[in-house]
Amino acid sequence: MTTADLRIPRDLYTALKTHVTQAQESAGYLLCGMIEDGERVVLLGREWWPVRPRYRLISSHGMAWHPNFDVAMLNRAQNEKLGCVLVHHHSGGSPQLSPTDRETCESLLPFLSSEAPDRPHAFVVMGDRAAAGRVYRAGQLVASLGDTAVVGSAIDRWPPATLGLTGLRASRVGVVSNCGGGFLTAQLVRSVSEAACVTVLAENFPSREALRALRECDVIVACLDRFQARDDLNRFCKRYLIPLIDLGIEVALSHDSVPMTASIPGRISKVQPDGPCLRCQGVVDDARLEHERGGRALGQLENPRLPDPAIITLNGVVVSIATTEVLQVLTGFAGGESPNCGWIYDGVTGVVERVEKRFRGCSVCVKERGVGDA
Repeated sequence: MTTADLRIPRDLYTALKTHVTQAQESAGYLLCGMIEDGERVVLLGREWWPVRPRYRLISSHGMAWHPNFDVAMLNRAQNEKLGCVLVHHHSGGSPQLSPTDRETCESLLPFLSSEAPDRPHAFVVMGDRAAAGRVYRAGQLVASLGDTAVVGSAIDRWPPATLGLTGLRASRVGVVSNCGGGFLTAQLVRSVSEAACVTVLAENFPSREALRALRECDVIVACLDRFQARDDLNRFCKRYLIPLIDLGIEVALSHDSVPMTASIPGRISKVQPDGPCLRCQGVVDDARLEHERGGRALGQLENPRLPDPAIITLNGVVVSIATTEVLQVLTGFAGGESPNCGWIYDGVTGVVERVEKRFRGCSVCVKERGVGDA
């Protein structure tokens, strides 16, 4: 292993930062899922466990805690197939491990990584939008911490990227599509920034090739006809902490003797690592999946019933909104003004409305978020 990056949902980072930056020195364990691909590892923040007051010890060398807390965290990590990342805070923009940090790291991390050798563990010092750390596996130091990304309505990269083409240059956008909207989205993203890497997958999701390609992406756009594919991609993006933008539009006809356009509902739904998923938002549910399968078992859907194609000009409206949201995720140009669930478009009136919903976390969010390859 040569590099190890860290990716954290915004809400989890906020909770972590609140604990480790308080007046009394504090620390805790960030339990992480992971992406492993050859020499590269990405640690995915899933649970934050601050050191509880009952475990704290009095020490002349700064904060200390009872080893029972380490054992408790190791047991939980092993049960959940996660890695242990010990985190605390140093003020400033260029944090480094202090001599006390190095002593703690060199005594604790070999123990943790020897007891759970099948996954990496780390010691991380966070500063002001910067982090440093060491990563161990099977009792050995194998890497230093590389890049850190806090992911919410936008990707906050450490060290910070520059707004504009410089910030987009290393960005990877995945487009999963079985219709024209996906290819139009890819063209628009490329037209905005030729520097961004855009991968279009027209094959069925989830294939092995699609999984490997998409888990490396910074943001994914879905233009799909099937609810089952949407549900699978929704779970995938929660699992790997990747923002998802799912769009669709249809033309509904009236049942009069002379059919007329009754409505043209369009939707640009966002799934943030720290926000409601497609199931939370009511876009996908078990009843829709059952109806789509026509009573057949999961995995037996060979000829899905697809809706009628939408008109290209109407597709263009929702695709333009989706492309703008891709830029928001990658650059954060809208700050905190972007809605957490996306937009609803009325193709008849031309009205676009914001959609926001409090994030409570459905069973899919709880089960999948940040587990990575486990």
